[in-house]
Amino acid sequence: MKILYLHGYQGSPNWDRIGYLNSFGHEVVSPQIDYENEPNFFVDLLNTDFDFIVGNSLGGFVAFYLSLYKGKPSLCMNPPLYMDLKIRMNLPQTYDIKGCSHIHIISGTEDDVVNPFKTFDWLTENKPTADFKLINGMGHRFDLDRFISFTKPIMDNLTL
Repeated sequence: MKILYLHGYQGSPNWDRIGYLNSFGHEVVSPQIDYENEPNFFVDLLNTDFDFIVGNSLGGFVAFYLSLYKGKPSLCMNPPLYMDLKIRMNLPQTYDIKGCSHIHIISGTEDDVVNPFKTFDWLTENKPTADFKLINGMGHRFDLDRFISFTKPIMDNLTL
């Protein structure tokens, strides 16, 4: 299986997390993306081959939409879904959504960057097929142990 890992805004690939995902025996691809200065990054990602997407923060937002566009399962951590970033990110204006594979969304109650309650409200209003978990005490940034605690069950049950 090929996993696409997407970092957050002004971030870079997280090698600890990538190493953990590699430990399942899968190939992990994690491009360095300059979200502000690469206007076609989303189209480039649409043309990338992968089976599962993991994204954090803005990478989680991108993972959510890639999951919809490509019909692939995803894990979106602290995604700012309530922000209208689709035009700014040069998402195609017309598209054929292939269907929503299972999307896992995880947000922390202590996130001081992305408001988890606004994300919940957005999900309630827009009703995508998604599994949403609000993690008490988790902030925007979290350690590898926490990442493992919510990634392992998803990886163990992932069927493609």
